[in-house]
Amino acid sequence: PTAEATPEVVATVEATVVAAEPTAEATPEVVATVEATVVAAEPTAEATAVAAEPTPTAVPSPVCRTTGELIVGTDAAYPPFENVNTETGEIEGFDIELLNAIAAKAGFTPVYQNVPFDTIFTNLAAGQYDIVISATTITEERQQTVLFSNPYFAAAQVLTVRAADAETLKSVEALAGKKVGVQKGTTGADYAKSLGGFDVVEYETTPEAMRALANGDVDAVIADDAPSKTILLNNPELNLAITVEALTVEYYGISVRRECTELIEAINAGLAEVIKEGTYAEIYRKYFGVDPIKELQEGGQGLPSQN
Repeated sequence: PTAEATPEVVATVEATVVAAEPTAEATPEVVATVEATVVAAEPTAEATAVAAEPTPTAVPSPVCRTTGELIVGTDAAYPPFENVNTETGEIEGFDIELLNAIAAKAGFTPVYQNVPFDTIFTNLAAGQYDIVISATTITEERQQTVLFSNPYFAAAQVLTVRAADAETLKSVEALAGKKVGVQKGTTGADYAKSLGGFDVVEYETTPEAMRALANGDVDAVIADDAPSKTILLNNPELNLAITVEALTVEYYGISVRRECTELIEAINAGLAEVIKEGTYAEIYRKYFGVDPIKELQEGGQGLPSQN
């Protein structure tokens, strides 16, 4: 024992040696017992300082890649933008086809991962993926964490209620004292919380919020217009109706880590190409059944940057 060791430490070591040392040549078990006891029983200030200050290890920054296979994070519970095909198990949707077209122009191959939305930007910034495309609205707060592409979609928040309540819940003012469902981590959730006057109930996905509405767990849902309309169209048995449209105007963007400027430039260039040549309009009509706004039609210049 060292000079700094307390009497308790010395006594513990000696007692262990006497009890476990039947011969002059200590067995490996004896040595292991003594060493373990010293470490466990030495509560000196010096020992505590050593234990509390482990040697730091360097954590390399994620590398910004622009070619090869790039990991893409997406919350595949948001049709028609992204969802899992129940027959093939593959992630598909408008966002997926659009990014595949952009990637073909930019020279990389997307590899999609189905991930939770509420941590999607922090995990992107930490390097778990190279790109995020998940019907994500460009906001100033998110721009502090990630770098967005030029917008590829114009969206809005809408109010959905049970069809039986459509005549009475026609405004946000009518929601006073009610329960309103939202998807956690979305701009719809932020908007609902900013209104006040009613309880906001968060769900992992928009389809979950809609089912809760149909079951009577909440009185309304605030969510993006395209996914809301798709859910109502594909699930008429829910008996839901949209009563207020365009509560907000928003733009979706593809995001990368803030330091990956070369990658976002390649994505913007690819997006501009697929818009100009008409590929964007083809994909849009496939999923929404109508033409996109003129800026996104064949020959269009695209939407202005929000950065």
